[in-house]
Amino acid sequence: MYEEYGADLCFVRGVCVHLPAGVSVCHWQERVKNAYEEKCVENEEMSRKHCAALLLQLEDDMDPVESYMKPGGYQQFKEHLNNLLQLYRNKPAKGVKAEEALDNYLSEKNRLGKIILTTDETMSEQQRHLKEQRAQLEEEKQRAAAAREQQMALVIRTNDIERARQENERQLMEKMEMDREEFQRNNQQLRMQLVRLAERPTRIIERIETHERIVERTTCVVS
Repeated sequence: MYEEYGADLCFVRGVCVHLPAGVSVCHWQERVKNAYEEKCVENEEMSRKHCAALLLQLEDDMDPVESYMKPGGYQQFKEHLNNLLQLYRNKPAKGVKAEEALDNYLSEKNRLGKIILTTDETMSEQQRHLKEQRAQLEEEKQRAAAAREQQMALVIRTNDIERARQENERQLMEKMEMDREEFQRNNQQLRMQLVRLAERPTRIIERIETHERIVERTTCVVS
């Protein structure tokens, strides 16, 4: 790196450098070394800040954190994070601390990812349980509706049977009344016939007696 050439000259990386008066080569080499190290530190810090800012800029295209706090949110978070990493790696001129900045960023995002994963699993389980409850409730509703339909059908059938019974009873009562009236008419006619039959011998006897009286009178006259 350094080549001593003369009392006030030296070569630094192939460049001839005039040393200030009263400055030795060793002292100058130390100053150059320190300046180089300071520049390296400065470059590293600039790279670190630049990469951190770049990652934050790329992160703006990701959804807000709360949007991942849902069932399936962890997979979505990983996809968006992978897209961010791809964009980051494709960016040029990131400096010497590009990977270190990325490692620090991913370390933070991994902690966030664990929170999102826990939330995702918890909410997915809740969603599954809720879905089962809804399915069970729907099944109970269907059973209740079927029971109501059966009950309604039974009521309708019972009402139909009752109406049929009442109609049969009405028709039977009407027929009984008609039969009773017909029986009364027939009975009246029979009684009248019996009366006429009962009166006929009396008239015959009366005719015979009348005839006998006539004959008797005639006999008396002749004598």
